[in-house]
Amino acid sequence: MLSTEYFVDVEFGTQHSVDENIRDFIYIQLETLNESKNFNLCKWVEKRGIKYQISDLLVVSKLPTFSKIETIIKIKNQIFFLLSQYDTISYLNYMACYLIKENGSPYKIVKFNDISNHWPLDLYKYKSDYLVIPKYPI
Repeated sequence: MLSTEYFVDVEFGTQHSVDENIRDFIYIQLETLNESKNFNLCKWVEKRGIKYQISDLLVVSKLPTFSKIETIIKIKNQIFFLLSQYDTISYLNYMACYLIKENGSPYKIVKFNDISNHWPLDLYKYKSDYLVIPKYPI
């Protein structure tokens, strides 16, 4: 109980590598955000008991707008997400889920504190699009 690492606020998972072009994109974007260019890429991170991992979806705005985690960026002890963006097509009442599709726009880097809702969601393939089944009210 006297350990300083007993109640860890953030725990980062194993590091991984990405394509050189993505790494360059992250480097340039961090430069425009005035962040340190000394970063690590992780497969998962756990913050306040919630685990975020590659391929999870996050709600980034109240519309709702969904984005998929492509990689997790660690700068010192701060969390950033490299996200690919999706368009919300419609809400399917009979399935209680959202129908979404990839919008093809460039990646976006978002700081952990700038996310609208901190609960990750799962992405399901449905025909040529995807489904998001909320586990909580959005």
